[in-house]
Amino acid sequence: MKELFKIIEYFEMTPAEFFDDRSRCPHLVHRAINGMSGLTEEDLDVVISVIGRLCVMRGVIEDLTTEHDETEPQGSATHEIARKN
Repeated sequence: MKELFKIIEYFEMTPAEFFDDRSRCPHLVHRAINGMSGLTEEDLDVVISVIGRLCVMRGVIEDLTTEHDETEPQGSATHEIARKN
């Protein structure tokens, strides 16, 4: 059991992240989240737009905006992706 926690620690992940079966590459998702933590709101909106576009193109999800905050402005990038599809 100690070896398992050493592996999880090596990837700088939590056990919950490591065992999350919704993600195909949990260690990469973790790295992406760490990288995004210092971005501005505007930069994050751009990242979400790109993720949404890729997900729609690949059929992973139909609309990334279904999980967004209802206060998101009408002209935001994620709103525009949903509107175009």
